[in-house]
Amino acid sequence: RWMHTEAGRRSWDDMILKIPAIGNFLKMAACAQFCRRLSTLLESGVPLNNALEAASRTVDNGVFRSQVDDLSGRISSGESLSAALHRVSFFPEMLINMIAVGEETGHLEKSLAKAADTYERQTDETMRTVISLLGPLVLVVIVSIVGCVVLALLLPILQMNLLVQ
Repeated sequence: RWMHTEAGRRSWDDMILKIPAIGNFLKMAACAQFCRRLSTLLESGVPLNNALEAASRTVDNGVFRSQVDDLSGRISSGESLSAALHRVSFFPEMLINMIAVGEETGHLEKSLAKAADTYERQTDETMRTVISLLGPLVLVVIVSIVGCVVLALLLPILQMNLLVQ
């Protein structure tokens, strides 16, 4: 029930983001998703504030969503996107630098698309690494379970053998 409230969801998301490996992976995935949506919306001619609001609604993480909403307010008050991103703690420095370059060159949507490609590639590589490590881990768990079952079957037989002697 607590998870279905806004405060509960935000607390849960914040707690998940603080887990060392998982939090970093989720941040990369959220940044990739956000950059892809924002790039598509800007290429379609949607104004930056409207595009930020629309892109923030597509991200599942409540902490990320509140950070993007804060961005919208800062941009409405006249800050550039890269300057506003510097004030928000969620976004990685590399992403902020890529967006700053896009703003300076006038090709923000292309920079966002490249950033999305980069973060999507990183999340794919991380997923492949985790999946390749899960195979041996599952094997060790199965061997351990089978070993315990074999021991459970053999110990009574060995104990009976000791009693007979």
